[in-house]
Formats: sequence, C-alpha cells, structure tokens
Amino acid sequence: DSEEEAPAAAKEFVIPASEEELVKSGGNYFVHTRVYFNDNAEAARKQLNDLSKKIERNPRNLWGDNFDVMFCMARDFGSLTQECRRKLLVDVVAGGLARVASDVHKTHVQSQSQSQSQAYDSDTDAPHGDGTATKNALRMYVFLISWLVRLAEKDLITETASKVEGKGRSRRKTAAAAAANFWAAAENKEQVLTVLADTLELDLAKLWKGPPEDSLVQLFAKCVFALLENPAITKTPTVQKGVGVVLRLLIRRYQQWSVSVLPSLMRLLHHHEHAPDVVADFIAEYATESEGADSNLVGSVLREIGRLSPRDVAKEATLAKNLAQCVCGIAERAPLDVVPCISVLHPHLDGESHVMRNGILQALCTLILKGFGARGDDSERADSSVKDQFFRILLERLHDVASYTRSKALQLWITLVEQQAVTLKVLPEVTKRALGRLQDKAAQVRKNAIQLLCTLMKYNQFGSTLRLSDFTLKMKECNALLNRDEDDLESSEEESDEEEKKNKKKEKKENKDGTSSDDAKEKKSSSDESEEECEKKTKKMQEKEKEKGEEEEAKEPPRKKCKVHNKNKPLPQDLDATRVATIFKGTPFEHIDLPLEQVLPQMQKLTAWVRDARRLITAVHAAVPQVAALLGSKNNSDIVEAIEFFTIANEFRVEVAQMGIRKMLTLVWSKEPAIREAVVAAYEKLYLTHPNPAVIAKNIISTTTGASLAELTSLEELLTDFMRRHRISPTVVDALWSFFGSSDSAEDDSCSALAVLGMLASGDPAIVLDKINLLVTVGLGPRRKRDERIARLACVALQKLRPQQQTQSSSASPQKKAEKRQEDEEEGGTKRRRSKKEKEKEKEKEKEKEKEMQPGVVLKNSHNLFVMLIEVITDMEIPALKWFPVAEQVISTIYALSEKPDQLAADVIRRLYKAALPDGDLGNATTCDVVGLSKLFFVLGHVAIKQLVYVEEVSQSRTETVKKEQVAADTGKNAVAGTSALEQELGAKEAQIECASDAMLLGAQEELVSSSCLLGMFSEFICDVCKNKDGKYNSRMLREAAVLALCKYMCASTTFCKDHIQLLISILVSAPESSIRSNVVMALGDLCWRFASVVEPFMSHVFEKLHDEDPRVRKNALLVLSHLVLHDMIKVKGQISSMTFALVDEDKRVSELAHLFFSEYSSKGNELYNSLSDIISALSVTPSVTIETFRSIVTYLFGFLSKERQFETLLEKLCHRIQVATELEHARNYIYCLSLLTYNDKCIRKLSEQFGCYKDRLADEDAYASFCAIVSKAKKFAKADMRSAVEELERKVQAVHEGRAPAENGGTDAPPAPIRTPAARRGRRRVPPTTTGRRRVHRRRRDEEEESDEQISLSSDSDDDAPIRRRTPAARKKTPAKKATKKVRASSSSSDAGAKRKKAKSSSGSEEEKKSEKAKKSSEEEASGSESG
Repeated sequence: DSEEEAPAAAKEFVIPASEEELVKSGGNYFVHTRVYFNDNAEAARKQLNDLSKKIERNPRNLWGDNFDVMFCMARDFGSLTQECRRKLLVDVVAGGLARVASDVHKTHVQSQSQSQSQAYDSDTDAPHGDGTATKNALRMYVFLISWLVRLAEKDLITETASKVEGKGRSRRKTAAAAAANFWAAAENKEQVLTVLADTLELDLAKLWKGPPEDSLVQLFAKCVFALLENPAITKTPTVQKGVGVVLRLLIRRYQQWSVSVLPSLMRLLHHHEHAPDVVADFIAEYATESEGADSNLVGSVLREIGRLSPRDVAKEATLAKNLAQCVCGIAERAPLDVVPCISVLHPHLDGESHVMRNGILQALCTLILKGFGARGDDSERADSSVKDQFFRILLERLHDVASYTRSKALQLWITLVEQQAVTLKVLPEVTKRALGRLQDKAAQVRKNAIQLLCTLMKYNQFGSTLRLSDFTLKMKECNALLNRDEDDLESSEEESDEEEKKNKKKEKKENKDGTSSDDAKEKKSSSDESEEECEKKTKKMQEKEKEKGEEEEAKEPPRKKCKVHNKNKPLPQDLDATRVATIFKGTPFEHIDLPLEQVLPQMQKLTAWVRDARRLITAVHAAVPQVAALLGSKNNSDIVEAIEFFTIANEFRVEVAQMGIRKMLTLVWSKEPAIREAVVAAYEKLYLTHPNPAVIAKNIISTTTGASLAELTSLEELLTDFMRRHRISPTVVDALWSFFGSSDSAEDDSCSALAVLGMLASGDPAIVLDKINLLVTVGLGPRRKRDERIARLACVALQKLRPQQQTQSSSASPQKKAEKRQEDEEEGGTKRRRSKKEKEKEKEKEKEKEKEMQPGVVLKNSHNLFVMLIEVITDMEIPALKWFPVAEQVISTIYALSEKPDQLAADVIRRLYKAALPDGDLGNATTCDVVGLSKLFFVLGHVAIKQLVYVEEVSQSRTETVKKEQVAADTGKNAVAGTSALEQELGAKEAQIECASDAMLLGAQEELVSSSCLLGMFSEFICDVCKNKDGKYNSRMLREAAVLALCKYMCASTTFCKDHIQLLISILVSAPESSIRSNVVMALGDLCWRFASVVEPFMSHVFEKLHDEDPRVRKNALLVLSHLVLHDMIKVKGQISSMTFALVDEDKRVSELAHLFFSEYSSKGNELYNSLSDIISALSVTPSVTIETFRSIVTYLFGFLSKERQFETLLEKLCHRIQVATELEHARNYIYCLSLLTYNDKCIRKLSEQFGCYKDRLADEDAYASFCAIVSKAKKFAKADMRSAVEELERKVQAVHEGRAPAENGGTDAPPAPIRTPAARRGRRRVPPTTTGRRRVHRRRRDEEEESDEQISLSSDSDDDAPIRRRTPAARKKTPAKKATKKVRASSSSSDAGAKRKKAKSSSGSEEEKKSEKAKKSSEEEASGSESG
C-alpha cells in the first residue's frame, strides 16, 4: 500500500473534462491497465470483491490499478449485472468516499490540537506532507460517483420510457426490468446522497489550503442534477430532500449558485415537464430555511426568467408551460419573498405566450391572498398600494388579446371574491368589467363572466337580499339624517366617480413617465447588478409607495369632511336612539352602540356602504338583459350558466330576475339533456324547497300571473314532470284547492290556482277525479258570472280526466306507416340484445303508458256536469268576445267525458239555432241575431272537428276489437296449421280488417258535412255568409266565425275541400280583415297536411302573404310554411327567396321565426346550399331590396356553409353570374357574396383562373373593396406555398383597378381559362392523367388550330406580299369561327403603309408569339391535369 501511495502523493489527479481524456496518455493521470468486463460477470464479481477488501484496508489507495479497474467497470457499466452495478457504485465507490470523508473529519478534529502539517504528515507517508493523496482520493471518488450516477440514471430512464411505450408482453418485460434495476430503489440513492452531503460538510478549504477547484465542486452538481432529470424523483420525497441538502451545501459553502446551480435549474425548466414542481420546492425550502442575503435566491430565479426573451418563450410550448408553473409554485410556497421582485416578470405580460401570462396572473392572485401579512402600519400602507397595482393588472387582463387569458383572469377574480380578498374600492370596477365580458366572442369567457357575477352575489358584503328599492330607501334615510337632499346625494356619487377616474389617469401618467423609465433602466442593468443592489431598489420603491399612500391618506379626509362639515347643517332635532337603530338595522353597523353625538361618522361610513351596494345591484340589473339573451345561445354552457345566474339572482330577491325566470320556462322543451335538467333543477330549487306548502303553492300561482301562452304551456310540461316524479307533495295540492275553493281568495288567485291544478292533472288525473263536484259547483256555478275565466279553466281541468289518446289517423300516408313499422321492427330486434334491467325499466314505462292511455272517466249524458256545461254555453249574458274561449272548452269537455257526445252537441246546436234565428229561416238575414249567429257558426265548426276526432277514435277502437275477436276465433279453430301460420305471418286478415275500417271511416267523414246530417244543413248558409255577395253580412265577427267554420268543414271531408278550395283562396286574397287572412293561412297549413294533393297547387298564395301589411298575417304565413317545408310536405324552388325577406322583417317575432327556420333548414342536408344561388339572384333583381338588406340576408345565410366543396362550386357559379350580369348593382352583389366565402388553396386557384369573368368589374370601387377583403382573408389562412398565389392575385387586381397593365409574372396577359358548362364537360373525352398523353393531345390540337388559321389567312389575302397572319389564343377567343373570314377580308383592304408596318413588326412579334404559345401550352396542361384529377 505504501508503494502505491508514493506516486499519488507526488502527482495530483486532475479532473478531466470528459471520460475519454483518461484513456489518452499525457502529462496528467491516465489509465494504464485496461480490463474488459463484457458478458463476464464472474470476473467482475471477483474484481469487486478484491477492490472492496483493498478499500477497506486503505480507502485512499486508488492511484494505479485500483482506479483503472473501477474506470473499466464504469466504461462497461451497461454489461454488468444489477448486483455488480450496485456493489460498484454503492459499496465500493460511495463506501470508499465515505471512509475517506470520515478520515478527513477525524484529521480535522486532530488538527485542533496539532498543527495542520503534522496531521497530514502522520496521515500520509508522502514526502511533502500536504495531503495530496487524500485530495486525489476525493477527486477520484467524486469523479467516479458522478459518472456512475449519470450512467445509472440514463439506464433507468431508458427502461422506464420503454415500459411506457411498449405494448403487451414487451411492456411487461420492460416493466419487470425497470423494477429489478438497482437504481430504482430509493435506499441506494439516499445512501449516495448522504455520502455526498457528508463530503461537502467537510472543511475542504483546510485540506486544499483555500477553496477547492470548481471542477470538483461541479461534479457534485452534475450528480444531483442527473437525479433531478428523472421524473420519478417527484414520487420519492426522501431522495428529493437529499438532493436539496446537497444543493444547499453547494450554494452556501462553495458559492455555486450562479456558477452551476442556477444554469442547471434553468436547463431543467427548458427540457423537463416535471421540473417546475421540483425547482419550486427547492427554492421555497431554501428561502424558508435561509436568512439574510441567502433568501434572495427567489429574486435571482425570477430575474433569470424575466431575462428570457418573450418571443423565444412563445416558440417553445413546453418552456412556457414550465416557467408558468414554476412561477406559480414559487409564489404559492414563498409568497413573501416573491412580492418584492415580481415586477421583473412584467415583460412577459406583453409577450406572445398566453400560457406565460396566465401563470403570472395566477402568481399575482396567490400573492394577493398570501403575500401580505401584519407588519405594521407603514408596511400595510405599502402593501395596499402594491395590492392595488396587482388588482389593476388583473383588471387589464380582462381585455387581453387571448381568450384563454381573459378566461383565466375571470377565474382568478372568482377566487379572490370567494376568499373575500377584493376591497370595496375595487369591487365596482370588477363588476363593470365582468358586465362587459358577457358579450365576449369566446364561450369560455362568457361562462366565467356569468360565474363571476354569480360569485359577486353569493359572497356580497351587503346582506342576503339585494333589492334595489330597499337600498334606495336606506340611502334616503341616511340622506335625511345627514340633512342632505337627493341632489346632493347624486352629486356626491358623481364626484366620487370623477375622483376615481382622475386618480386612475394620474396613476397612468405616473406609470408612463416614471415607472416605465425605471423599468427600462432595470431591464438594462438587471444583468449587471448584484442581488444586493436589486434589494436596495425594491426597498426604495416600497418607501416611495409608502410616501404616496401617506400623501393620499392626508389628502382624502379633508375632501370628505368638506362635503358635510362645510355646510354646517346640524343633526335633526327628532333624532333618537330608536331612529338610529332603525337606520342601522340589517347593516354591519347594527350592533355598534354609540352616543348620539358620535353617530355622524358612522352614518358617513353607512352611506358609503349603501352606495357601494347600490352600484353592485345596478350592475346586476344591467346584466339581466344580456344574460337573458344568452338563454337563446347556441352554446350549451351559456344557457346553463345563465340559468344558474337567474336562480341565484332570484334567491337574493333581485327585482328584474323574474324576466329571466320566465324566459327560462321555454327551455324545458330543449333536446339537450343538460339544459333540460338544469331548468328542472332550477325551478325545483326556486319553488319546491320551502317547508311551508302554502308558500310553495303561492309561488307556483305567481308564475302564471301575466304569463304568455308559450310560458303557460312550458309551465304545464314542467309541473307534469314534477308530478310524475312525485316532487309535489299532496299538501301542496291541498293548498291549491283551498286557494281555489275559498271564498276569501281573490278572483285572480282562484283562477291561477285552478290553472295550476289543471296542469298538475296532466301528470296525475286523480287530482281532479276527487274534486269533480267542487269543480261543478264552484267552477261552473254562480262564480262564473263574475269571472268567466273560472268556467273555462274548470273545463280544462275536467278534460284531464280522460287523457288524450295518440290515435293514428287514417289519413296518415303509407310511407309514414311503413317507417313506423320499420322502427317497431328495429326496436323489437334491439330489445333482444338488452339486459334484464333495461327490460324491466321498459316494462315499467309500458305500464305507465298503459295507465296514461286508459279510457279514463266516461259519464252518462244525464250527469249534472253536462247540464251545467250546456247552461254555460247557452248563457247569453257572457260577453261575446269572452264567450268563444269558454264555448271551445265546453265542447271539448263534452267530447272528452260524455258517453254519447254527438247527442249533446246536437242539443247545443239546436238551442243556439233557435236563439240566433227565432223564425227558423236560414235565408232571412233581417231577423237573425249577428252575435247569436256568430256563436252558432263557431260551435258548428268546432263540433265538426271534434266529431271528426270522435269518429276516428270509435273506428280505431272498433278495429282493435275486431282484431282481438279474429285472433280469438283463429286460435279456437282446428284449421290447417300451415295455412293459418302463413296467413298470420303475412297479416292478410289484419290488412283486410284495416282496409274495411278505413273505408268505413272515409264514408263516415264524408257524411259529417253532407246535407243529410245536421252539420251539413248549415254548409250552404256558411258559404253564403263567406261570399257576402249582396253585402248582407258585413259584420266582422260574423264573417270571422263563418270563415273559421268553413275551414273546419273542409278539414272534415275531401269532397267538401275540393269544392270550396277556390272560395277559400279568394277569401285569402280579397278579405280586408287581417284576422280572416290570418285564420285562412293557418287553415291552409292544416289542410295541406290532410289533403296535400288538393291544397299544394294553391300554396303560392300563402307565400305571397309573407309580404302582407299586417305582421300577424306574415308571422302565421311564415310559421305555416316553415312547418310544411321542414316536414317535406311541400317543395320549394324559387319561392324560398321570399322567405328570406322575413329575416329583416320589422316585427321582431317574424324575424326570430325566420332565423329559426333557416337554422333548421340548413341542417337538412344540402337543401339550403342548393337554393342559395337562386336566392342570391332573386334578391339581386328585386328592386325593393336595398344594399344593406341584401348584405344582411346573404351574410346570415352564408354562415351555414361549412363544406369546402360547397365553397368551390359556389365560387364558380358566382363568377359566371358576374360575367353575365347586365347591371352594375347585380355584379356588386355577386362580388360581395364572393367575399363571404372561406378560401382554401383550391378556391384561390379557381378564383385566379376565373379572373377574366370579373376583370372588367374591378374598376368599380365597391367591387375592388370586396376583392381587397377576399385577399386579406385569404392571406390569414393561406399556407406558405399558396401565399405567393394570393399575392399574385392581389397584384393583378390592383393593377387592373389602377388602369395599368399588370406585370408579366402576374399572368394577366394570358387569357383566362375557358369556361365550360357541365354539359360541355360531360361531352368532352377525359384525358388520362399522364404527362405524355397530355402533351400529345395538346400538341395535336395546337397543330390543327395553326393549320386552320393559316388556311384562313392565305385564302383571304389577295396580295402576295402580305404576311401570313397567325391568330393568338386571345384573338381566337374574341372572334368566332363564322366571323373570322369577314374580319380577315376587312383587314386585306388596308393600305400599303399598314402592310409595311406589319412586316416591320413581324420579326419582333415572332418572339412574343412563341411566349404566348408556351403559356397556352402550360395552361392547357394544367387545366387537363386538374380535370383528369
């Protein structure tokens, strides 16, 4: 051993820059002995055993063969077994370093009593006695550990990556290999890190007689950072903690922060996704444990991040994400250290990476919540100013360019409001900005803006109710107590607003003048300054902020005092403790007990508090219309969040919230499950959560007050769903009955309660079944004379005793029957594959349907109910206009509950007939009662419809009975099994029964209005009244009732409809009453459903009513046509253009219906696209259509186009129409339509090819502006290879517009591609897509054309000296073949001078002709290639 130590003491080991340097011979140490351990595990094991024994005897004995063997093993590290690897790294190398460190520590202890030289001389037998052997051993061990750790980490990361990427068996193998890796065990890593930490704990400066070389210290850093590069370190906190210990020692003892640690940390952030949390943990722990100058580590990291170029950060997505997470992590873990130096990240707020901006905003939010503590008055003032700056930045980012950043800023404000971190000073501005984001283009931003408004209401500081009237009253009380007028109050609020604006302007100016220059100086000098200088600057900035805060506080109190004390108004004389308590009630100052002399300061605070509350409530009121508009959004998240907003607003008693609550009702019909569930949950929370049933009943009743028909229908659907799910308790139903039956209830409450009971009966008819007598005695009794609504609502409730059966009408088309049969078969096939639970659920649903489809209650005609109903309908004391809705429900109730309704209906008709015509003469108009006759006609029409439905129900029930009897008869017969089975399978007998039933039903329908029946006896009289030839029947009410009866008669019979369709159309065209025209339009829609072949030829008259002067007629016409078109009942061709005018209708309801129609129509395949060109042409040629109207319509319609193929085809059509347009306005319209298309590569190419079609229109400014818009749009989305084509098109357009010849590379000299119609394309033979074939075809065509041109020129020229003229392609296009000879002959009569000029130009023109021929050849090749493609 002593022999091996001698050279070690004589020569120092120099740490190489790379491992290969130790193999080369030179002045320093190099490996002499080279041993190879490839696939030789036994030799490696023996060598390791020998090495461990030698190191145990003398750990410094490395110089020579021992180090060479270790080096060779490290070189062949990948071929060693896992056990050998572990023994080499952990036992031999790390163990040897631990022994050397222990010896050095002992030596240092001994040096305290002896001199340093004696200690080292006794420790080593070297001649110089300077500890060279110990230093060499330390260098060698650390070098080997660093190398081996890097090798082990690389091997482990590779195995882990292959484990993730592999599949199946290979993945299991790699997973097992990774698990068996010795370096995967945390114990081995902890042991190595402990040895490294113990080595760094030594006082190496004594051993080295100064600081050790940086190359040695950096080996420690390389080792630990190799560990940090492995993502698995986040799962082993003990290893991460050990790495932190080593790094802290490197920073504190060896000043390696700026040399190796900080660059390595930044490198980690650049390349590793797991690095942010690791770096943040280390920085935070170091800042927490350190004090003084060491705590500035956070600032240096943030400054290093701030020095990075925002452009470079934006280019690397991983880097931006890691930096943002690191900043957020440091701010979360060490907020107090981040606050002074967060300003260094300001350049990234203006950078291109929204991820980085989001991270900085998250850090600011964290600092607001955690970065300010109780540190004295001066510090709190500075903190408040810094907080205000942070708030200002968060407010500014609500208008960021990126929607992700705007959304993130809103989310952070939600967090701040939830944590009660927003001051009342900032709250109004936050509410205002959130209000502005409700109209943002991004759906996520709108969603977060609504959530922020909801959070502001939830966590408000003004109480559980936000009624504006309450706070206005409170403000008046405060004003009266302070002896102010309302004008003073408003002026003070305006002054405060103006002062806030002035302060903001001053702050902006100061930032522009002062802070911007300071920031610039900081940026310039930040790279050269030390950490101490940066700290001094931050302290100076904090002192300035304190001074500013003190100045502001010194200025504010006098300004506030002058408003009150300068007026010298004393307190009111009647002021007492009771009045003060009343004013303070429900406020934060309620429990403050002060003498009257000290009330004034509290009243001033209360006034400011009320003012802030009124600002918040006013902002919520302003948000209600915008949020209500979002209920009609196409985005589901907008609708769901809007529902939540109105639910919360209603909970806080915001007055205007009822507008949104009512509008939400119609969403119960939504097809989206999420929206429907949100609506149901919202109304359940609003109305059904109160413990008192009477309050619940009152809340539901209040919903019906002032509701429209659509809202009432939606409410019925909602309440029906509640009843089926048993959400409404019987006690609530009893409370509703008490509201209805009590004589103390108001008439409106009784009617509303009865309406709600009728809605609930749709879900559970038993509600009405037990109360029939109450309905008859109260609803149809004397109370109906005071309010006829109660009779109508009672009839509606009674009708729910017999649920409406969804009968299949015999008039249904065979196609629909086949579709339904196919659906049933498909359902039958799928049921076999369903699970048992699904089958059980389906059985339960079928049982519920059977209960619903039960015949219900059927009463005899002698029941007291029908007596009261007939008495109601024949009561002439009811006003005429109120009688009609009552009569409609009475007849419906008779047909719903009567055993033989036709008899009761006949009795009603006879009574009304006698009352209207006492003489019984239908032709005598002088003795008739107009009102009575109108009532008779109304009843006749409604009875005809109800009788038609009744006949179909009877026919269907009879058919089902016959089928059941037939099935029972077939099963009882002893017929041939094969024949009966075949007939049963084919359904022959069922078909016969259905045919017979249909024939009987058709006959019964025809007899309904025949002259032999009671209804038919009045048909001629009704027609006479409708015709009104002699002007006998001029009463509007009478004519309306007669026309309505005529329409209902026509629905009953095909023959009657055919005979009177002309009469109905003439009434539609010539009727002066808008109500009659409106009714006829609706009737034609129903007739088209029932008798399509009869009515469809007359539907053009309905399209004409889209331009009617009355908005109700237009609305009904649009509604009918939309229904028919969307259900394919009529086919529209050019008539669809007339429906587009409704998009810009003055009436809002018509416009909304039109938008809804085209939205649904666009989803029907390519229907809208196929009609779009005709729509554009029709709108262009219509004189009444202005430019604004045309552009508004086509802009909306083009928004439904989404397929690239549609854009390409439409572009060609529009270019052709531009070319053939005779009017400039038409061409402008077509060019504007071109600007609405979305342009891809093919569209740009086609637009360039069709340049000749619109070339002549570019002189117009409007057309040129549209093409400029096309080019700018194409540039945004054009790829790199197409950008040149777009620029070329731009140059051509600009050159033609300016009236100069385009450049040669622009391509405008060449003729545009020939326009071929689809017929010409079909007739032309396709050329195969091969270059040789295309060239042959084009060459042959060119030769033939040149020969024909030469023949024409030779035959036309009489002069021998005349040149042979060859026509260019442009000339051939302009001159047809038939006119070519005439033009040539005309040219032959020119003078000799002209011929000489042609000869002179022929030489120069030959080159141009060659160029034109080449251009033509290339263009034809491209055209043929595109067509063949």
